Amino acid sequence: MLRKRFGKPEIAPDIAQLEAKQDVIGLLKAWDFKDKDLMLPAMNALQRIGKRAIDPLVQALGNDDERIQKHSAQMLGHLKDKRAIPHLVALLRVQGYDDADGFSLKWHAVRSLDELEWQPDKQESGLQYWIIKKGWEQCVPYGARAVPPLIEACGGQADQREAVVNVLSKIGKPAVEPLIAALNHQNQRIQKYTYWIYTSDEQLALNLKNKRIQEAAAKALGRIRDNRAVD
Repeated sequence: MLRKRFGKPEIAPDIAQLEAKQDVIGLLKAWDFKDKDLMLPAMNALQRIGKRAIDPLVQALGNDDERIQKHSAQMLGHLKDKRAIPHLVALLRVQGYDDADGFSLKWHAVRSLDELEWQPDKQESGLQYWIIKKGWEQCVPYGARAVPPLIEACGGQADQREAVVNVLSKIGKPAVEPLIAALNHQNQRIQKYTYWIYTSDEQLALNLKNKRIQEAAAKALGRIRDNRAVD
């Protein structure tokens, strides 16, 4: 079987041969052919390799190719070996939420942690877990710690803004200082998202009524307008 990629033909890998060699990385790469004739046999081969694949799969989480990382995270869930849990939990602390196809490495880690029946803790990893799952109510007990990642995860998306506003309202006064910090953030994107969230709901502004946050919001608006003028 041949497949063209970037104008050059590629020879499809021999799944049976890769399995015989227990070539875990080679089997993960086979998924990228996006062909069920290869994807399913590659997954089945990894299943048959079983526990012997755990260590190579864990190592593959640090591969330079993000596709390999994602396939590895997914496969670790399928194999249902709890030794993978701390490594998948570590992925929840990686920065960023989404990528081009909308399925981040964190998303794959969360799916696998669910398969492994992991229970989120009260640490940063637990908060990230609930943000990825859009379990907004579960973010409230994390208090002020939840504010910066919630703003970043919202990413200016209108369909998530209302949920984030609701969480901030329930967190209440402890959300003030993190919001001020975000309005003064060196990243203009974070400033803009924060201003958009803070000013989008009158009740939130009323619940968090504070002169310092009002001043920070006004200054952020000025910077946003100045940058728009330059653009």
